[in-house]
Amino acid sequence: MAKSQENFHPHGLTHWMVDYAIRLYVINHNKDMEHSVEVFEYDHSGADLLHRESIKHPTLVRPNDLVAVGPDQFIFTNDGVFQSEIGTLFEALTGWNGGTVYYWDGKESHLLLSGMGGPNGIAYDGKRNKLFVVEMKKKVIHVYELPEDKKSVVHLSTIDVHSACDNIYLDEGGILYAACHPLLYESHKLLEIEVTKSVGDCDGPTTSPSQVLRLQFDEEYKTAAISELYANYGKEISASSVAVFYNNQMLIGSICKGLLHCEIRDSSVFNF
Repeated sequence: MAKSQENFHPHGLTHWMVDYAIRLYVINHNKDMEHSVEVFEYDHSGADLLHRESIKHPTLVRPNDLVAVGPDQFIFTNDGVFQSEIGTLFEALTGWNGGTVYYWDGKESHLLLSGMGGPNGIAYDGKRNKLFVVEMKKKVIHVYELPEDKKSVVHLSTIDVHSACDNIYLDEGGILYAACHPLLYESHKLLEIEVTKSVGDCDGPTTSPSQVLRLQFDEEYKTAAISELYANYGKEISASSVAVFYNNQMLIGSICKGLLHCEIRDSSVFNF
């Protein structure tokens, strides 16, 4: 990777195909708590990423996730406003709603949403022009449509999932999968403990429950049929943060280190 890894701490990521090449956008929090979006291109001649540019802007307040909506355009979430670990914990415990969502047009940012309670995972369905945004503290997922210039949003629905979802994955059929924290205070406790070490190691006895939800929307995206695909008290995998699917295989990630691989042997679980 043609970039110094010493000061590279990746968070959310997304990609876009440009002239048959993969362009990767990665949120980076450096050691000085300065935020940027690092742009890479995949080198097909080998397993390497070529660093293309660094995008820095005052609206990258505390970016959590992003989704590409064009070759140089993306929409990103700021899950809060404080820059310290203590400030972040304060926001989480008090319910401070300082989150925002912005659209980056390639040169400038445009505010789409504000006053949100921990906007986190985000996904975009280009075929159906639907934008999905997780509002973690309120335990909901919002659905929007984008106008042609993408500088505003049209609200379609808010789905109450009764769980603090983290990141979301959208399949080609428009089905949304969400990795969630059913007991959010447990995941906060886990992170608070790990502040004294390296956040994300999670080697201690404390665990947090994990959950994966499947959302199938109606034609107008006003309602969704929700099913629970996975749930565990945290012994198999603690504090699930993302779930992806491929050929009846499910891979669950966590705010801690480690992945859980699940095999979907009965495809009827997807027929709702």
